[in-house]
Amino acid sequence: MYETEFAIFAAIVFVFALVSRRVERLNVTAPMAFIAAGMLLGASHVVSSLLNTEVLLLVGSIALVLVLFTDASRINISLFR
Repeated sequence: MYETEFAIFAAIVFVFALVSRRVERLNVTAPMAFIAAGMLLGASHVVSSLLNTEVLLLVGSIALVLVLFTDASRINISLFR
C-alpha cells in the first residue's frame, strides 16, 4: 500500500548510515537529518499526503519517545548533580 514511502524511508536510513561518521563532526544528529529529509519530501510532494493521520500521530509519538529516551540515557549523572 505504501511501498513507495517505505522505500524512500529505507533509502534515507541507508544513506544516513553511510554518512553518519562524517556528519557527526558537524553536530548533525539523526533526528535533525530525518526532519530535514521529511521537510524536503513534504515540500516537494514526493510522499503521498493521503496517509492516515492517526497512524502518523502514533508513529510520531513513538519516534518522539525514542528520541527523548536515547537522549536521556546519554546524560552523565555526575555532571548533572
